[in-house]
Formats: sequence, C-alpha cells, structure tokens
Amino acid sequence: MMIQPQPDRLIERICQSIEKTVLPAMKPSNEQRSLKGALWALRDLASRLGARQELLAAEVADMRQVLAAHAPELLGTTNPGGSLEDQHLWLQSQLQALDTSAQAGAVSGDARARHTARELRSLYKRMLDRELEGATLMKALASINASL
Repeated sequence: MMIQPQPDRLIERICQSIEKTVLPAMKPSNEQRSLKGALWALRDLASRLGARQELLAAEVADMRQVLAAHAPELLGTTNPGGSLEDQHLWLQSQLQALDTSAQAGAVSGDARARHTARELRSLYKRMLDRELEGATLMKALASINASL
C-alpha cells in the first residue's frame, strides 16, 4: 500500500493551506509569528522526510541491482511491492538467501561465489553509509521536534 500523497508533500500542502486560509485571517500578533515559525519548522521537517525517502529508494535500487546481477531468480519470487519499506524488507530477505549461498560456495572454493560475497560486502558497506546518513537526518528531525 502506498500513501498518496507522500508525507513530505502532504505536510507542504497543509502549510500552503494554512498560509492561504488561516494566516490572512489573523491580525499581526505573537500567535501569528508563532504560527509562521511552526510552518517553517514543518517545511523543514518535510524536506528531511523527502530526503529519507530518497535514501530508501536509492537503497532499494542498489539491492535490486545486486540481486539482478548475482541471483536474478530471487527477484522472480513473490515480491510484496507496495511501500518502499515493504520492498526493502523483502529485498533484505532475498539478500540473506544470496549471502548464505555465496558464503557456502566461497568456502568450497567457488570463484563466482567469492565474487558474489565481495559484491555483497560492498553493498552492505553502502547500506551502512546510507544508514549513517539517515541517522543524521533523524537526529535533525528529533531536534526540530524538541524545539516545537
């Protein structure tokens, strides 16, 4: 199931609606300045949510690419589709199956399995790098939330 519109776009639309309907009806006051500040914070939050989705989309694409190169048959099994989060979880299980097979083959001396294992380690490194970037975003979101 895909949420439409995406959360970042939904937040932006809410902000636009408040600016068009609520702010013009308010007299200049501390409350109006506070509302403008809250709208700014919400827009900042929305931009960070969008960035998080971009990181997840990049990771899903990266995982699919590695699976397509080393075990395309695993991509042909039942895929839940739906949200990026659902796809990410499903792809992780497929990568786990590939990793198990590659490790067993590498131990027995299979050169192709060793190559696959190296490619998986490279993928895991990229995934960790993206996770670190995502954690930085989440800290920023928590900071914004604490300031509201």
